Amino acid sequence: MTQRTRDIDLDTDPQVAPDSVDRWMGAIAYVTVFCFVPYLLRPDHPHPRFHAKQGILLLFLEVVAGLALWVIEITIGRIPFLGLLILVLARLAVWLPILGLAVLGFTRALAGETLPLPWIGRYDEVVPDPPELIQR
Repeated sequence: MTQRTRDIDLDTDPQVAPDSVDRWMGAIAYVTVFCFVPYLLRPDHPHPRFHAKQGILLLFLEVVAGLALWVIEITIGRIPFLGLLILVLARLAVWLPILGLAVLGFTRALAGETLPLPWIGRYDEVVPDPPELIQR
């Protein structure tokens, strides 16, 4: 299975190769609400901006999953034993893949790679670039 590459090849162009600060900014974008930190601190650098977009998509997925699990909890979760079993299995089925995506993105950002996350990475065009007021 091949992954699509980004427009910016950070490995071959020395002018846009991410430095240590850019790599760490990209990595912290996968820690829930810290996905907005690269937008605020390094908005004009492509590596942190790419990972911030991926982190925002992951945050959106976490919010939607949390709401869906809440609905399951207040409906099916009220069944005495079966509801608890279904709720535990649903939480594992939802949160383990999300944790895997966060760890994958974190390690890719630290390695300086700009590969999109599986399943949600193709939607990063939906996330807008930071406004011009933030960019320096």
